[in-house]
Amino acid sequence: MNISIKTVGFTLSETLEAFTRQKMNDTLRAFGRMEGETIRTVVTLARTEVPGSPFRASADITVPGDHFFIEEVAPDVHTAITQLKKTTITRVKRWRERIIERNH
Repeated sequence: MNISIKTVGFTLSETLEAFTRQKMNDTLRAFGRMEGETIRTVVTLARTEVPGSPFRASADITVPGDHFFIEEVAPDVHTAITQLKKTTITRVKRWRERIIERNH
C-alpha cells in the first residue's frame, strides 16, 4: 500500500505518522490478495471548526477499478484515525463481498 499523509492546521509528528501508517496498513488485510503496491492511499488529518469534534481524518483510496473516500471526525486525532481504520475495513469488506457476488 502506497500511503501519503497530509495535515491541515497542524504539523505531523513522527509518532503520529507512524501511528497513522500502522492503522492504515492494518486495512490492507481487508483487501485480501491484492498486490499492496496497487493500492494508493492519501490520508488527510485536519483540525476542524466542529465543536466537540475538532479533528478530521479522511482516506482517499484508489484500487484498480474502484475508488473510496472515507471520513471521520472525533475529539482527538488518534480517535479519528482509529475510527477511520474501522470504517475503512467495513467498507472494503462490503466492496469485496460485492466483487465476489458479481464473479459467481
